[in-house]
Amino acid sequence: MQEAHQKYNLEHLLEGLSVHRALELFLSACNKHDTLFITDRWIQPRLKRLQALLSDPITSDEAEALRDAVMKCGHLDDVIEWLEDKTIPWPTYNAGRKWLAQETESLRNEQEVAKAVRAFMEAEKARKEKGRITLSERQRNDTWLQIRYPAGQARKKYADRAKPCPRCGKEPEDLTWFHCVGGPELETWPSGAVCVLFRHLFGWMTYCDHCDIDVDFFVEHYM
Repeated sequence: MQEAHQKYNLEHLLEGLSVHRALELFLSACNKHDTLFITDRWIQPRLKRLQALLSDPITSDEAEALRDAVMKCGHLDDVIEWLEDKTIPWPTYNAGRKWLAQETESLRNEQEVAKAVRAFMEAEKARKEKGRITLSERQRNDTWLQIRYPAGQARKKYADRAKPCPRCGKEPEDLTWFHCVGGPELETWPSGAVCVLFRHLFGWMTYCDHCDIDVDFFVEHYM
């Protein structure tokens, strides 16, 4: 990072500079191969906000925020939002924004996985009601697949999250656990080939042999 600062003259973007000079250094460092890409249309309204919000001369925190924005270690819009308040130091604010973005993405991924699992389970139920052999049934009875992926570790890993059978109440440890790869595009593939060729919903399913229903699907990989 220090080398990049020197290469783009960002080591001169320090506290005590006038707003005009700070923004001049900021703009001159943009649009390099590893720095913030800007267009005139995109940057003009943001420059006006920066000119209105930055101290003159700029502070050490403000200089660091501008350097982070140029080097894509922080978002320029976040810098502007921080400048509107400045109740906490920039590094603290930036770390908080990054954490929030990661948590939001994690939640979105979890929601996508949950949606895919529901769709798969509903499709399996519909196939069973039509008297068709379901994908989960085919994989549950695939000896080669289940030997390759023994369920012992899955039982331990998901024991506290596994639900009992909703019909007969059989406890999770008494259900059948098996490896399963799911997804509508896998429906026509022959038994065994699916685990090698695709990675849509990849994980472990529990099944109640008494009620003949799939109970849970614990996803370990989703694409």
